Amino acid sequence: MVIDTQTVNVETLLANAGNFQLEGDFQNAIECYQSALKIEPMNADIYDALGLTMLRMGEDKIATELFKTSTTLNPESSDSFRYLGLAHYALNNKSDAIKAFNSSIAINPDNIDALIHLGQMFFYSENYEKAIKFFTQAHTIDKSNPEPLCELSEIYLKQSKLDAAIETALAALKLRRDSIKALRSLTIAYRIKSENTLSTIYAFELIRIDPGESQNYVELVVSLFFQGGGSNIGMKYAEKAIELNPDNPEAHYAMAIVLFRLGDWDEAIVSIDRALKVAPDNEIYIGQKADLLHHLGRNKEAYKLALPLVSNRTTFNYYSLGVLSRIAGDYGKEAEIVNLLDKALANKNLEPVVRSQLSFSAGELHDKLGQYNKAFSCIDDGNKLRNIKSNIEVTAQLVTEIKQQFSKAFFNQAPRAESPSNKPIFIIGMPRSGTSLTEKILASHSQVFGANELNEVQSISHDLPKVTASSQNTFPACVIDLTPENLEYMAKRYLDFIHELDSGNHARITDKMPQNFLYIGIIALLFPESPIIHCVRDPMDTCLSCYFQNFTVGSGGMAFTFDLTSLGQYYRLYEGVMAHWNQVLPGRIYDIHYESLVSNPQVEIEKLLQHCKLEWEEACMEHDKSTHVTTTASYDQVRQPINTKSVERWRRYEKQLAPLRAALENE
Repeated sequence: MVIDTQTVNVETLLANAGNFQLEGDFQNAIECYQSALKIEPMNADIYDALGLTMLRMGEDKIATELFKTSTTLNPESSDSFRYLGLAHYALNNKSDAIKAFNSSIAINPDNIDALIHLGQMFFYSENYEKAIKFFTQAHTIDKSNPEPLCELSEIYLKQSKLDAAIETALAALKLRRDSIKALRSLTIAYRIKSENTLSTIYAFELIRIDPGESQNYVELVVSLFFQGGGSNIGMKYAEKAIELNPDNPEAHYAMAIVLFRLGDWDEAIVSIDRALKVAPDNEIYIGQKADLLHHLGRNKEAYKLALPLVSNRTTFNYYSLGVLSRIAGDYGKEAEIVNLLDKALANKNLEPVVRSQLSFSAGELHDKLGQYNKAFSCIDDGNKLRNIKSNIEVTAQLVTEIKQQFSKAFFNQAPRAESPSNKPIFIIGMPRSGTSLTEKILASHSQVFGANELNEVQSISHDLPKVTASSQNTFPACVIDLTPENLEYMAKRYLDFIHELDSGNHARITDKMPQNFLYIGIIALLFPESPIIHCVRDPMDTCLSCYFQNFTVGSGGMAFTFDLTSLGQYYRLYEGVMAHWNQVLPGRIYDIHYESLVSNPQVEIEKLLQHCKLEWEEACMEHDKSTHVTTTASYDQVRQPINTKSVERWRRYEKQLAPLRAALENE
């Protein structure tokens, strides 16, 4: 493009340059600025405009020289010094950048942008106190600008000041509802606080406002993961994150945690390896891979990968430390790893969620070492740090309504599904009562596929009002409106669902959701010919095992396990509803007692298979050699041969379990 500087004035050249910039035609914009400088070589504003264009093109050195000229020509321009600071920072000349920003603020103390840039520099160098000073100053000058609040929120996140992070992010959102930084801060802060529903809500809002950003989908996947579910929908969003930016390691990490939850651990390692290819030194990814290797039983590889992340260091990779704690016994390293855990827990600045996880790890190791008082103290801390109270009253109300609705008279006249199937095998009971072991035994049979814990029965139960003639009643009152057609439709929905899970087309499929004990009435109507296996274990051992288990905060409403009294109350509710089912559905439920199973496995397994109408197979006696993947908390225990180690374990902690015993004995 040829510019006739004899006939075109500076104003026209600058206007043309602006139009070229809007079109992304930076080369013609540069030519316009250069022509304008030939006319007015002492115009500092033109040097600034040309310098900003060069910055956008990545020509940082040229931009720096242009801004130096501008500040020489107009040493009173606050913005020129600010631009010079940006150019120096782009060249990684941090001291020169700070000097330029300070000059900008000295000329104009109210230059919000300069204050924010200076604050960002100190933020990136982890000098948080200085960064807070400049962001606070910027906010004081202009309280209508959300940017300083967003920056402050990010700093508070780094400092683990979660309430302050939330407060400032919410204040920023009041000023700008579509602030991506504020929404992201809220998503992360609520996730760390284990307020996962709120975290997920803000993550969905991130995607609504900015659907083209890969990282927003990552945040949603991680929030869904910590909410304790969302695996199928998580897969969709992880795929979208990768599609938008295949080079984003966080997107591949998100896919890895979805595959982890689904039990596809081999493919999860493929995904985490893709993340590590982009970011090979990322210790979170390394720790995740070590955990996956452990889940696959490749403990030697896991140990080798995780150990360098915690050995001879003053700060630990807490994820890897947790992995090492779970496999320490394989190498006789219990004492060494528990010592590291105790040192890590001495750090008073740990986030509560991290401290809780490490407390559980330390408690398990102290237990293995026979240090029972210390073990219980750690587990107690781990549960209390969750800071979530169980809403036991809601469960109690549901149990009361179930008992009232599913009466003997109701079952005498209630319809059943017209084409009953015995394909599903339902395994129910209290969590930690032996449900995983029972499923692993059955899944070792050539005719059985183990589907792990499925939420589908609960989902169907609460969807019943949508398919009944009258939708005025919620579950369980809605069951009075059921017709054979309704039941047939919902039975087919369930069968279609489990069929999709089983690529091997087995004759039988297990559904090991323990808390389906609340929905036995629906199971009996949908599948009157399917076995219902009830796993029974000593109440004290069951509840102790629940209390010692580091359940995901959002997983299946497990908050009742975080407190001994609520745990005992929940057990009483479970006991009561099971007594009710046995009364109104006599002979329908098969009890398998954990203590009998581990003491006399062959006899009990033979009876179990007979009840399920399965032929004897020796493989069921060698469940620990099965390739079936257990995705729940018992994944490691069910890899071991059947043993009696956990029988009457509660006696080690009899004194500490007094609140539990009181709740269990309270009529």
